[in-house]
Amino acid sequence: MVEKRSLRAEFEAVLDQLDADPDDLLTGLGRLVELLRRQPPSRLDDAMVELCEVLEADEERRQRLSAAFCHALCGVRVMPAFTESGITSDRGFFDEAARRLSHTLLPEVDPPDDLRTVIRRLFPSRHDHEWVALIGKLTWRRLLRVLGATPGDLLCSELIGSIRLLALNIASLGLAPEITDRMPELDELSSPFMRLTDEAQSYARCLTDATACTESTALGTLQATLRECQQAVEQLRVRKQRVGTSLQLTSLSFRLLQQIDRLGILLRMTGRILRTRGREETARAEADEQFHDALIELIRDLVQAENTRNSLRAHLRQRADLLSYQVVEHAARRGSKYITTSRPEYLAFFRASLGGGLIVGLFAIAKLIVDGLDLSLAGDAILFSLNYALAFLLIQATGAALATKQPALTASTIARSLDRRDGGHDVPALAELIVCVARSQFVSFVGNLVAAFPTAWLLSYLLGLAGLAPATPAKAEYLLAAQHPWASGAAFYAGVAGVYLFCTGLFSGYFDNRNLYARIADRLAAHPGLNFLLGPALTQRLAQRVDAQLGAVAGNVFLGICLGSTGTLGTILGLPFDIRHIAFSAAHVGVGVQVLGPEIPLTFLLEVLGGVAVIGFVNFGVSFGLALAMAVESRQVGFRETWTLLRLLLVRLVTRPWHFVFPPAEVSPSAAEGT
Repeated sequence: MVEKRSLRAEFEAVLDQLDADPDDLLTGLGRLVELLRRQPPSRLDDAMVELCEVLEADEERRQRLSAAFCHALCGVRVMPAFTESGITSDRGFFDEAARRLSHTLLPEVDPPDDLRTVIRRLFPSRHDHEWVALIGKLTWRRLLRVLGATPGDLLCSELIGSIRLLALNIASLGLAPEITDRMPELDELSSPFMRLTDEAQSYARCLTDATACTESTALGTLQATLRECQQAVEQLRVRKQRVGTSLQLTSLSFRLLQQIDRLGILLRMTGRILRTRGREETARAEADEQFHDALIELIRDLVQAENTRNSLRAHLRQRADLLSYQVVEHAARRGSKYITTSRPEYLAFFRASLGGGLIVGLFAIAKLIVDGLDLSLAGDAILFSLNYALAFLLIQATGAALATKQPALTASTIARSLDRRDGGHDVPALAELIVCVARSQFVSFVGNLVAAFPTAWLLSYLLGLAGLAPATPAKAEYLLAAQHPWASGAAFYAGVAGVYLFCTGLFSGYFDNRNLYARIADRLAAHPGLNFLLGPALTQRLAQRVDAQLGAVAGNVFLGICLGSTGTLGTILGLPFDIRHIAFSAAHVGVGVQVLGPEIPLTFLLEVLGGVAVIGFVNFGVSFGLALAMAVESRQVGFRETWTLLRLLLVRLVTRPWHFVFPPAEVSPSAAEGT
């Protein structure tokens, strides 16, 4: 009770001093906000209720606070806040990023007659929107009722202007070529974007002239058209899987949805004017409640927008939504084939992993041969990159599997299983999917290692017999020492490789998306020169192969360049910067064992083998973790059942641990559905 009386006394003291300086009422209102900001999250609702009780108990204090708000907002321009605040800028991605960075370092001068300036002064902390959102809607309603918040004449005029401007902006963006090229039906005269401005004009006349129309012919018609516009944009987001997307299209779709949402809020606010004409007191009370709900939503949006107006993180999240979604969606579709559910699939995947290990063993020897040549640093980087890229391309062409290429793809598949419109999640099915991913990763690691180690050992032995040994004893000692778990930087270098593996998934997804967006396959199929040289049938087949394989080829080349040039870059910079890849590391251990033989101490050899396992774990953990985080973020889905999922996985690990390394005889329906 002491704390409650103390807070009440502070509220009363601030309210009593509100008119002490009529020229700076915002400072007094800011003190009131500061009292709320200091409250812990669990006390915010109670604190706001206590403020309402203080106002309800003293009419003079209530009038003083209402007058302070009215005076602070008098002569303030409202339209820019209503139509621009919280709406994605039409600047380019990098232009907007540069603007935010420069305004963070050198803040802009706020115009005093702008509502956005008022909001920034009242809520100066960049985290204010977080506690504002925690205050319940019922508590907000009570405060607005106490203050008698209604759309006065000035506010009504600003609302009408904002509605007309937003409708014009929405129609203009909805008819932009980037959108109509992918949805030609929006160009038609009957499209909702073509009708929106006329209906907004009619609604504006209805607000200012009670005889112009009725609620059903104005507000209802405009809201229905606005819903059609929203459905058209959402349909575009669905079509992105077929037509691709770009940063420009991402910006347009975001901007459209934000403006549609904002216009919907303003329509609900102005709807009170129509709904209270000639109505009884009960109808007015209901209309006031709807106005207050819309105003609460607007307040939350505006405070968040002004708090994050210069946030680079918010900018990246806004602009990357559709593009990152499309990238990981391509990865998710490819990732499904890397998750085995039945024993036949498991064994087939093991054979594919053996093939991948065999190819890695061959190219690991080739890398050592190139390393033995007396080349420049640039020559080493180029040949190493070509060697890695050719290995990955050959693995792709033969249908073999490489363990470290899977985590980024399977993480996206897991994220897709979380993407449910109702917000719920089938946790047992998700747990089963994770078990399937774990054993698929395990068998691919085993297949790669079982093939890479003996292949490299055998080739090293045969080349040694021919007098072409790929490694001297000194080089063999270095190869083994480089995989040691704590006497070398193997774990860190494996993390670098994990980042590259994650980026490879993004790179592949980007090219898959770009392929769709630019219609590369269609343009190839219609190319007159190719049709003349190859014929229509062969040209069509080429276009289909490009459509199916371009992203994967680009990703493999990208990964080859990254892995092949990192060590050289570290040498040039004089930094301990390199990569470790589990399959190539296993092959190098095979060469070291073949060259040194029984000279290797058993303890050292076991430590080196443990280092290979650490490299594999770090490769997997870094690439999988980054990919899963991005996939979940791009879908903007939440997952609150973490502890339930962990419990299910722990029970499974204790009761049936073999399921994490070998599939059961019967396939779980949920696992089959998840892949």
